[in-house]
Amino acid sequence: MFKKEEIESYLKLAISLAEKGRGYTKTNPLVGCVIVKDKKIIATGYHKRYGDIHAEVAAIKKVKDKNLLKGASLFVTLEPCCHYGKTPPCTKAIIESGIKEVYCGIYDPNPIVNKKGVAILKENNIKVYVGFLEAEIKRQNEVYFKYVKEKKPFVIAKVAITLDGKMATLDGDSQWITDERLRKEANRLRCYCDAVLCGINTIIKDNPLLTCRVLKNKKIKKIILDPYLKIEKDFNIFKEDSVIIFYHKEEKRKIKELEKIGVELIRLELKDDFFDWQAILAKLYEKEIASLLIEGGAKTISSALKAKVVDKIFLFYAPKIMGKGLAFANGLHYNLKNLLKIKDFKINCFKEGFIFEGYPVYV
Repeated sequence: MFKKEEIESYLKLAISLAEKGRGYTKTNPLVGCVIVKDKKIIATGYHKRYGDIHAEVAAIKKVKDKNLLKGASLFVTLEPCCHYGKTPPCTKAIIESGIKEVYCGIYDPNPIVNKKGVAILKENNIKVYVGFLEAEIKRQNEVYFKYVKEKKPFVIAKVAITLDGKMATLDGDSQWITDERLRKEANRLRCYCDAVLCGINTIIKDNPLLTCRVLKNKKIKKIILDPYLKIEKDFNIFKEDSVIIFYHKEEKRKIKELEKIGVELIRLELKDDFFDWQAILAKLYEKEIASLLIEGGAKTISSALKAKVVDKIFLFYAPKIMGKGLAFANGLHYNLKNLLKIKDFKINCFKEGFIFEGYPVYV
């Protein structure tokens, strides 16, 4: 068995490899793999995209001389799968390769795999060690863990604001608070998600495209909350990628018009003049959307925070002060004893501003 520091060193490399798949794996986890023989790395691999070969198989395939795999050690961030899905089970490839031992960061939370993959490897005389860098790997796969365990998308709220917390002027003008560099980082965040959501007021005011420009060949679903179907078919939102609209009021002419251009419409009941967020997330889970980015205005962001559905929040700060304006959390009301706290936060600084990210703590 390798020393702990050696195991963690190889798994840290595997974690960095796994990160290359972010934005492309959809409902699958981010996984990286390193194969070592005689203390030397002979191959690496990662899960590149949904439906593609998994990290372990990718690494095994890279070894041209298969004899090198005999007696080798495999380091992988997540427990190898043991079932037939889009691809054959990784346990089968590992067993057939002749690899003698596997170091696995964490068990797969998916009931189809959980501890079964490890058990199959052990039954085939492969030594398996589990439980390394667990917190780091779970955090990397926070989207996958929530999707599998709670059967809901992981929800991220993103807001561009001034230093005094304003997201728009009093008349609703918000383009642009941050400069091009931070907007590029915001687009990267969007590209990492399966879908982006905003309310109809943002669509009408800004007429955005909501496309992915940072990641190549990345398609993203666009979700619009439009209870009274105010949207028009010539808006920019319909120019690229697929669109889903949640609505309430029946407008047969508008529905037929939108369906004709390929829009999917889902009717939901209103609760206090707004949609029930749990109903929205349930429908998106059915659509195999694992991660959702909310880019709406103050009403949409505040309602999501009030409903306690936001898992993570990103605040893109511009080094500017607006004074009178619209605050993104205007719809929230707390007293000093129960303010909404943010845990495990970090701040990434740029010359043009900074990005605050963290996890809301609901009480």
